[in-house]
Amino acid sequence: MRDGLDQLVKRTGADELVITASVHSPRARLRSYELIADAYGLPAPTAS
Repeated sequence: MRDGLDQLVKRTGADELVITASVHSPRARLRSYELIADAYGLPAPTAS
């Protein structure tokens, strides 16, 4: 997943990405964001 996002940034010259998850389950959506955060060494999101 990270390789694909990194390639997109390189190809487009973007300086940031906005990532959304069209997942019905709040738990699954949060998990998808946790995986992205982990791949980039960012703090994990928290449920609000």
